[in-house]
Amino acid sequence: MRTMSCLLLFLSIPGMGVAGNAKTTPCPIVPVPKEYKASGKTIVLPQRNQELSVVLGEKCTEAEQYAAARLQTFVERRFGKILPIRLENEVDKELKCVILLGQRPTNAWLDRLCESNKIDLTPEKPGPAGFVIECLEDAGR
Repeated sequence: MRTMSCLLLFLSIPGMGVAGNAKTTPCPIVPVPKEYKASGKTIVLPQRNQELSVVLGEKCTEAEQYAAARLQTFVERRFGKILPIRLENEVDKELKCVILLGQRPTNAWLDRLCESNKIDLTPEKPGPAGFVIECLEDAGR
C-alpha cells in the first residue's frame, strides 16, 4: 500500500468565525498525531449546505476520493450537513468557502496555495501518511 502526504485546506471568507487560542487548544484530532501545532484558527461552517464544498483536484486519486467521501460522512454525522464533493474545475466562483483536499501533484489549486503561502507539503515533510490542515483566504474565499 502506497502512503502519501496530503493537505486538508480550509478556505473561508473573512468574518466567518476564524478564531481560537493556539496556546490553550488541545489536539482535537483522533488519533492524536505525532506532531501537532495549533494555529489558533477554527472554521464555523456556513448555515446553508450550498455555501461549502469539498474540492478535489482534477487528477485526484482513488484514495483522495475515498478521503473526501469519509470527510463528507463525518461532517454529515456530526453537523447534519451534506457537503458536496466537486473537482477544482467544477467550482463556481460564487462559492466562498471550500475545503481543498488532496496532494500537490493532483490538485493545482492546492499546489498554488502551498507555493504562495510557503506551506511545506512534500513527500519528506510531513512525510508518508502525514498531513497539514491550514485555514487561508484566497481571492475572497
